[in-house]
Amino acid sequence: MKTVKNNNEDVKRVDDSTAQMLVNSGSWFYCNKEEYKKHRKSVKSKQSKKSVDDKDIENRGLSDKKLRKERKRAKANRNL
Repeated sequence: MKTVKNNNEDVKRVDDSTAQMLVNSGSWFYCNKEEYKKHRKSVKSKQSKKSVDDKDIENRGLSDKKLRKERKRAKANRNL
């Protein structure tokens, strides 16, 4: 894999044969991998973060009905 960059500031990681073809065409040139890392979009995964209140609610030994009520109350407080 090679990192190539064109005059429009587009940075790509491509296989060796494709990189060679792009560089030979004249509009692309080789650059270092750090350049690619700066320009790539970071992907953020959505993870459900349980707050301390949620963990406390589940570990108190309440009935299902009371647990649902407590979770609903905690969610309402988070949204405020």
